[in-house]
Amino acid sequence: MEQNYYIEKRDTYNDLPLQFSLHMQVLNGIGEMAHAHMHDYIEILYALSGKYQILLNNRDYTFKEGDMVLINSNEIHNVFSESEGLNRYICIKFEPELLYTSWSLIEMKYLMPFILKDSSHQKIFTREEIATTVVPSPLTDMSSQSVQISFVYSCIL
Repeated sequence: MEQNYYIEKRDTYNDLPLQFSLHMQVLNGIGEMAHAHMHDYIEILYALSGKYQILLNNRDYTFKEGDMVLINSNEIHNVFSESEGLNRYICIKFEPELLYTSWSLIEMKYLMPFILKDSSHQKIFTREEIATTVVPSPLTDMSSQSVQISFVYSCIL
């Protein structure tokens, strides 16, 4: 059977694997923003502008500006922009092991859905659902602090 996705290697710095990485995906117009892939990281996408379709483990989802997507470790996914103009989203990846270190066994039951491959937890969190939480503020702050780094990274892709 032909594999139509790639397995992304862990991000590194000076040949050392990173536990966390942040970048911004940017595309002007309609098109593929991320090819089908999977990785060990848990990934969070936060849309700053545009509208997107994400294929996540063979299920289609739509997200747009202000929405957040939660992708489990080892879930195959790709992202397409569906709107003209500037499409930008923040991509945060972190090792699942970072979740284990500060949680008790009792609290782990809440984390397990996010680290199991076949979990059916909520994938898309709309702008309205997260508007009154602490989520949007740090994500927006990250985007403003990472603009220069993100631009270079996006150009390399």
